[in-house]
Order: sequence, then C-alpha cells, then structure tokens
Amino acid sequence: MKFIPLDSFSALNSLLQGVEAQGCCITMRLEAYTCRHTKEERQIANNIASYQNNVQLTPPISPSPAIGAYADFPPQAALPPLVLGGSADLAANYSLVNPDEIDDRLVYFVAALNTVYESDGYDFSVLRENDFVRYTEPQFRTEVSNTLQSLPEQCRPAVQRFWPTMEEVVENAEGGCEYYEFCCPSCDPLADTAVYARHYFVYNRRKKVLVLLVEYGESNPYRGDDGLPHAGGPTSAWDGESSTYASTPEAGEEGEVYGGGKNRQFYGYY
Repeated sequence: MKFIPLDSFSALNSLLQGVEAQGCCITMRLEAYTCRHTKEERQIANNIASYQNNVQLTPPISPSPAIGAYADFPPQAALPPLVLGGSADLAANYSLVNPDEIDDRLVYFVAALNTVYESDGYDFSVLRENDFVRYTEPQFRTEVSNTLQSLPEQCRPAVQRFWPTMEEVVENAEGGCEYYEFCCPSCDPLADTAVYARHYFVYNRRKKVLVLLVEYGESNPYRGDDGLPHAGGPTSAWDGESSTYASTPEAGEEGEVYGGGKNRQFYGYY
C-alpha cells in the first residue's frame, strides 16, 4: 500500500485547512492510497489476528473481595476461583483467528491510519471490523456536505470542486465505491486535541484505491488586541504531507520494518 501524491488533492487540502466555521477551525483533508498486498499488509493481518486471539484467550480478572473493605464499604462475598486461559471450556467456545481470514478492507484501513499517525507512535492493529460503520453513498454525501455547506464564502471554489476531484480518483457507488467511517472513540488519535474528528474511508475494490478523508475542528487560537495569534497556539497534526507507506524492501533494498507504536502496549498487545 502506497500513498499517492495528487496535485488535485493537495490544492483542495490547502484551501480547506484551518477554516473558521461553526465556532472552530475546521480542516478537511484528502489522501489517496493504492490497495495491494505487500509484506506490510500481511504483517498487519498477522498483528490483527494475534491481538484478537490474545484478547479472546485471556479471561477477565475479577476484583479481589478485599477491595470492598476500603472506604467503609462492606466486604464482598468470596468470589469463585479464576479460570485461567487455555481451559477446556474456553478452547471449545473459541476458534483462533487466521490472518488469511482478516478482511482486506480492515487491513487497508489500519494501514492508512498507521501511515497518517505512525509519527505519533500509533498502531491501529487493535481495531476490528465493528470499529468501522458502513454508509450508503447518499448517507456519506449528506454527512460530508453538511460540513462543506457550513464553510464561509471564500471556500466556495473548493466546495464546488470537492466531489468531482474525489470521484476522479475513486469514482462513486455505481463504479464500485464503498463508504465507511472509523468510529472508535477510545482509539481516536485526535480525541485529546480536537473539538471533533471524523475519519472516512472511500474504498474501490475494482480500482484498488482507497481515499481517506479526515475532518476535524480545533479551538480558535487566542488572539490578542493586535489581532495576531499568540505563541503556543494549537498546532495541527496535518501540517505536512503524509510520508509514503512503503512496502517492505525486497532482497538487496534498504528499509526498516515498522515495529508498532504506543497504543499496542496500552491495549496489552505485548
């Protein structure tokens, strides 16, 4: 999977960055990626399967009965002994996830998110299919158009070019497009810095291309009497272009293998 540099997307992105609307600064950004199986995608599928297997085979840990003795709470009744993973019941009720069974779309979505946020140390291999909501084309267009129509008049040229520019790359539902939104608040990398954030994926299996649309709003930076932003104002995670999501080099080529990021450890992957 590789990032596709497109002048048409770059032009739109420059016009739709930090636009004051709806009481905040709104940014809408488009990025395109090729969709093909590489060593990176196979590794991502392995990581997703491994994480899901580890979670399913790890039993929940019940709180100790002694916890109730604190803060004048009455002690809890004795709990049954913990059944460790690997028991006959657990093994009988769960079959291991095979990396080959992971949906290609999930792999591509994770790869795209990793590309955008890998510099911040994120690895989205913890995501599952139910972390993405599928839309019809009218639903998707309505969601995005609501934001586009709220932008000020100076953005009209960009708004008018938005849909034709996207469809030049990925076409529409009639041409094989599928529309999704990333909906996992606990994994949203912009949750702590943005007023709101939306990550949309437009995937065309026939053309083997994926378009990622990220929309987010940031608080307006404080402005003094001189009308200029004061130092220390918020910065955007999208100040520069995303680097290419390069495939693992073949024999004789140089390159590094992406080893995962900070939220892999947070979710108990290691």
